[in-house]
Amino acid sequence: MLVAVAFGACQLATVVADPWLQNGSTANGRATVTSLAALATDARTIGVYGAYSALSPAGGAVAFAAPALFYVLFTAAALGEAWRHAVDGVPGRGR
Repeated sequence: MLVAVAFGACQLATVVADPWLQNGSTANGRATVTSLAALATDARTIGVYGAYSALSPAGGAVAFAAPALFYVLFTAAALGEAWRHAVDGVPGRGR
């Protein structure tokens, strides 16, 4: 259950960050920036599956706790960054 909650929070952080990313991108680079962001999301997911596979011999608790910890740390960093930009203003738009 912890992994599901952590994954859901990570998905929420991605949903919150996407509009910020699109607003901060110029028209010429928007498609490239959002494509790279999607690639990073896919790489993160594959990395979590790889970590689970590598840690599975250590036991189920360890194999589930490590990806959950990763998702919690990533989500905290992403939401903190989104909050900072929400307070400071959208990048590229000025105040």
